[in-house]
Amino acid sequence: MPKTWFYNHEVTLSHPVIRANIFFNTFLLTAIIGLSACEPNTFQEGERLYKAQCANCHMDDGIGLSALIPPIAGSDYLPANRDILPCIIRYGLKDTIVVNGKTYAEIMPGVAKLTDVQITNLLNFINNSWGNQNGLYRLEEVQATLEECRLQVQRGER
Repeated sequence: MPKTWFYNHEVTLSHPVIRANIFFNTFLLTAIIGLSACEPNTFQEGERLYKAQCANCHMDDGIGLSALIPPIAGSDYLPANRDILPCIIRYGLKDTIVVNGKTYAEIMPGVAKLTDVQITNLLNFINNSWGNQNGLYRLEEVQATLEECRLQVQRGER
């Protein structure tokens, strides 16, 4: 059996302390590699939601649909209207808007079934994809905005 030095003592690799040390180090290295390989895409859930709920109109690459549906990719509307984007996703949009200098009047239906967490994930994906660099939403921010929207809807203001 091969021999090695352990704290100034010559021991064989079959020595219990050496075997335990080798096992532990191997386990630790495997766990670290495994965890880093399993690290999910930060925006994976938001991307999945986008493809399921938004891509039919705004297209997979966020460029919109010509004169009918505004682009999300490179949109000046997103950072300028950060405070109402959660409301638009949940309750839709019936107003005329201007995106990148172009006017759009199509009605956008809301997606009421999305949870606050899902809306946060969706917004984080949209705001940080296709060249957009509009920062991240916190769940608390989205929840506060949605609560204000809910009250506006109840009062008939939205």
